[in-house]
Amino acid sequence: MNNRKITAIAFAAFLVLIMIFAPVLVIAERDHDCVGTDCEICRTVATVEETVKTLSFTGKAAAVALFFAFAAITALLTAGITLLPATLTALKVKLSF
Repeated sequence: MNNRKITAIAFAAFLVLIMIFAPVLVIAERDHDCVGTDCEICRTVATVEETVKTLSFTGKAAAVALFFAFAAITALLTAGITLLPATLTALKVKLSF
C-alpha cells in the first residue's frame, strides 16, 4: 500500500476515535468535584466540546461541498447529453438518391 494511503487511513481512524471517545470523556467527567475557576477538568471538557463542534462543522461543510459538486457535474453532463445535435448519422437515416 502507498504511504499516503496508510497515512490517510490512520488520520481518518484517529478522527473517528476522537468523535467516538470525546463525548465519553464529557459524560464521565460531568459530575466531577469542581475546584473553581482554575479547574483543569472543566478546561479539558471545554476543549473537547470545542474540538467536537469544529470537527462536526468541518464534516458538514465537506458534505455540502461534495453535494454541490456532484449536482453541478450531474447538471453539466445532463445538459451536454440533451444539447447534442441530432445529426443524420446519429439518427441512422439512410440517404437514398
